[in-house]
Amino acid sequence: MLVNWVLIIVGALCVLVEVAMGGFAGFDLVLIGSAVAAGGVVGLIAGNPAVGLIVSVALSLAYIALGRRWVRAHLRHATRCGWCMSSDFAGI
Repeated sequence: MLVNWVLIIVGALCVLVEVAMGGFAGFDLVLIGSAVAAGGVVGLIAGNPAVGLIVSVALSLAYIALGRRWVRAHLRHATRCGWCMSSDFAGI
């Protein structure tokens, strides 16, 4: 059970670091952190730390393999306007 809580806390810390730094990693840490935290939650529900670790790894790898290009393409598209070059406007 401790492993699941560690996954949740580490995932939340990844999200907080990314948000505090203004999206310096292209929101990769937000999505990886969310995947790790989701794995921790699934592990808590299942009552099995191995399930939490497996889900965390599977979701993280799926994002890296499949979702990273999609997210980057949409972030690049959103920041192409001339007046929104600041990281404050990266979410537009």
